[in-house]
Amino acid sequence: MPPIRVVLIDMPQLLRQIIRDVVDTRPDMTVVRVHPRRVPLVEAVDLDDAQVVVFGQESPGLSQECRELLEVRPRVQVLTVSGDGTATTSYGLRSHREPFGEVRPAQLADAIRAVAARSRW
Repeated sequence: MPPIRVVLIDMPQLLRQIIRDVVDTRPDMTVVRVHPRRVPLVEAVDLDDAQVVVFGQESPGLSQECRELLEVRPRVQVLTVSGDGTATTSYGLRSHREPFGEVRPAQLADAIRAVAARSRW
């Protein structure tokens, strides 16, 4: 099975590097692109055929841009991470919210796998 394709968008450099290190050490997932600043989510997904988008977001609610992504790319899963890494939330087409708590390497990898499993085509 090909690795889970992950795109990282708009988060502090240190957090971005930590997430990238976590993903890069797992053989079943790969970071296909890093966007240091906010870019349109649909465009970012389409650019690299990403299955999971991980992006920085301080508010816990589902943003309009994220809602639009899920509507036009229903198999994509989204993980939002707070800037300080203390809160991670996943979103999928079912418009559900699943808090994961503090970001730790093993939990982050498990969260990426879980959201990708929902999106396997």
